[in-house]
Amino acid sequence: MTDFTAVTDAAGITTLTWDVPERSMNVMSEASLSLLDRLIDAALADKAVKGVIITSGKKDFAGGMDLNVVARM
Repeated sequence: MTDFTAVTDAAGITTLTWDVPERSMNVMSEASLSLLDRLIDAALADKAVKGVIITSGKKDFAGGMDLNVVARM
C-alpha cells in the first residue's frame, strides 16, 4: 500500500504524506490507518527524528473514512 510515504530530512523532521492513489480525495481505510500507526511508531522510536509532519499530497487533506469500513462498525 502506498497511501502514506515517510521521508526524514537531514534536520530530523519526518514528513508523512497522505496521497491515496487513484482517488480524487484521501479516504481513510483500515489498512491506511494501520500503516499510519506503524509509520508514527517508527518515527517515535527513531532517536534521530525530532518532529513529524503529516501532510496531504492532494489539494484537500481528507475526504473522510471509507464508508464500507464505517458500515462494518
